Amino acid sequence: MDKILEEKMKIAIKENKIITEVSDTGLETNYFEDEETGILYPIFKFEDEENFNENEMPYAVMWKDYMLNNKQHHITTLIMTGNLIKKMIEVEEKAQDYKEKIVKQLLEKNPMPPSNETLKRGAHLANIYEIAEEMVIKDIVETIL
Repeated sequence: MDKILEEKMKIAIKENKIITEVSDTGLETNYFEDEETGILYPIFKFEDEENFNENEMPYAVMWKDYMLNNKQHHITTLIMTGNLIKKMIEVEEKAQDYKEKIVKQLLEKNPMPPSNETLKRGAHLANIYEIAEEMVIKDIVETIL
């Protein structure tokens, strides 16, 4: 949302010029009218992004991109209700936990080669992480709503 529209929204909220609509599913959406154009815009809740760093959350970013491309209605609802960042943090935590679990299981089934075979150990571990990554994307990133 651009800064001018954001300011208009804040003024509408301050002056209590809000239009509320309830959908068939019970989702309540608040709107404000741009008095210059007569267009209704949804009122968004702004999330605290101060402690949120997308660079440290690769699975959350993958999930967001997946949702934007495949589940736009759902992600729009998360944005409008101010829950997107909270959901992204949840996805990242689940994905990281799942990845750790998968890596541990794969290492139990396929232990590391002897310590004097450094290249084989590195390749083995890289293969395990690649498998775990694919499973996280398939089982977590592409399934959580």
